[in-house]
Amino acid sequence: MKNAISDIELKNSLIKAMQEVSPDGILVVDENRKVTSHNSQFVELWNIPSKLLCGKEPGTAIGLSDEPMLAAMHDQVTDSESFLSRVQSLYADPTQLDHCEIKLLDGRTLERHSQAILNSDEQYLGRVWFFRDISTLKHTERSLQLTQFVSNHAPDSIIWLDKQAHIVY
Repeated sequence: MKNAISDIELKNSLIKAMQEVSPDGILVVDENRKVTSHNSQFVELWNIPSKLLCGKEPGTAIGLSDEPMLAAMHDQVTDSESFLSRVQSLYADPTQLDHCEIKLLDGRTLERHSQAILNSDEQYLGRVWFFRDISTLKHTERSLQLTQFVSNHAPDSIIWLDKQAHIVY
């Protein structure tokens, strides 16, 4: 007969599964800025070098300072000073939430969300970072804006119809 798993094991397994199935890159650090968790999407989005993934568990950065990862991320953003300044500001004031877009040197755009992790007594336990590649969305937005500009400034009338011949625009 199998041993019953503890509630903690179940919760940890659930969290790990949720992180890995997420489309977002996730990084979690504790109050001392040590990596407590990250998923493979985080590593892929940021092209984290394998030499930084050598923590307590094979193939991970668990237990290591977030500074080497932050340095690797810093080297990839177009506005590195602003990036670093905002990260430092968020660490300095755990009450701050963050939602912004980060432009990378390779042309991609990432959306970042971050929030402090607090216990029931409002004690700061660390911070969670979420990153999502929104490059395709940004490209589509720019294309739509250009199309709208062209149609609004065309010398002729433009009518768009759907498949049922209803006027869309």
